[in-house]
Amino acid sequence: MGLYELLKIIFVYPLLNLLILIYYAFSGLGIPGALGWSILVLTFLFKIATQPLFIKQIKQAKVMQELAPKIKKLQNKYKNNPAQLQKEQMKLYTQAGVNPAGGCLILLIQVPFIYALYNAFLIFLNVENNGGFQSLQKIIYFSFINLDKIETMFLGFDLTISPSVALSRFGGSAWHYLLIPFITGFLQYYFSKTSFANVSQTSENKEEVAKKNKSGSDSDPAEDFSRIMQFQTKYLFPVLIGWVSMSFPVGLALYWNAFSFFSILQSRMVSAKS
Repeated sequence: MGLYELLKIIFVYPLLNLLILIYYAFSGLGIPGALGWSILVLTFLFKIATQPLFIKQIKQAKVMQELAPKIKKLQNKYKNNPAQLQKEQMKLYTQAGVNPAGGCLILLIQVPFIYALYNAFLIFLNVENNGGFQSLQKIIYFSFINLDKIETMFLGFDLTISPSVALSRFGGSAWHYLLIPFITGFLQYYFSKTSFANVSQTSENKEEVAKKNKSGSDSDPAEDFSRIMQFQTKYLFPVLIGWVSMSFPVGLALYWNAFSFFSILQSRMVSAKS
């Protein structure tokens, strides 16, 4: 068994079955757009499950930002003694109760879940191109579920096709599919903007930046790199995501937009409580 198949069994198929179970329940109740609502519900459940990780990530990022001026002072004080600098930095992190690698670890923990959700949606949305319903039935855990069709329309969109395919197939009558990349890009931009607002510079750090600008001294390469990364995440990444959403099924864009929307709500909740 290859690694890809193993990942499917461990991560993808359980979430796929949960998506199918939710869809089966909505479809049985006769709710229009059952697949779309199922995607929204599953994304919401995922965000609720990972909320403690998200909150910890935001809080730790804020603490790291507050420590930035102290780290800068240590770098200037021990610039010729790297070993002592590392020791003093770790002491500072320990006193503040943070792990500098914690943010990366939290992101890495979420990667398998995001991977599983993405692939589960992809399998479900493209069932007709992946061996049909007989192939899907083989990986369904629940014997009482027997799917012979899937209602793929949601709020006027076919969740199984991409905006580019819709435009080439239906022409001007599919103009509303052009809303997908704009909505996707905007929500990603707004989420990035909200996230950076939660880890904005402290007043002490702002004063140091102002003094540095007045003195005309060279900027810190680490700070320059951080600003470049923030610019790319805040502006370039949303444009990229919006462009990519033109080529992926609308159902995947719905998942990504729901993920961004719930992340914005989570970020605002954390900001309001802090």
